[in-house]
Amino acid sequence: MGPHLLAVNHLKPYPTWQEFLPLIRKGFDAYCSVAHPKNIQRIGLRYVNCIEIPGEPVVLDEYLTFRPHVGAALLQNDGPFILGIQVPFEHGRDMLQLELTRAAAERPAVFTAILDLDCSLAKPGQVSLDSAFEWVQIAPRPHRGRF
Repeated sequence: MGPHLLAVNHLKPYPTWQEFLPLIRKGFDAYCSVAHPKNIQRIGLRYVNCIEIPGEPVVLDEYLTFRPHVGAALLQNDGPFILGIQVPFEHGRDMLQLELTRAAAERPAVFTAILDLDCSLAKPGQVSLDSAFEWVQIAPRPHRGRF
C-alpha cells in the first residue's frame, strides 16, 4: 500500500485463481478502509511467466500463439528476441499488453522465455469502486486462453 496505490503480489508456489481472488479482495478492502479512495484511475492484473521448454531448437508455434515471426529475407535463428503488442478489450476501455522476451537459460539445453501479460484499464475513471471486482472477473487471464 502507498498513496493512491495498492499492489497484491504472490510468488511461488502460486495459488489457484479461486484462492488468489480473496487475497486481492482482502487487500482492496483494507486499502479502502484506510485510504477512502473516491475513484479508480488504474486497475490491472499482471502475470509474469517464466516459460521453460526442454530441448533446443524449439519450435515456438507448438507452444505459443504469440511468438516472433520473421520473413524469409531475415536470418532464421533461435537467438535473443523482444516482442510486444497491445490489444484493446471491452470496446477500448481495457488494454492487454503482451511482451515475450528470450531469457538466459539457467539449465543447459532448455529454452527459456518470459511472457508478461498486463491487463489494465486504458481509460481512467471508467471503473467505479463498486464495480472493481466485476472488472477483475472479466479481465483476460492466462488460463482463459492460449497466448
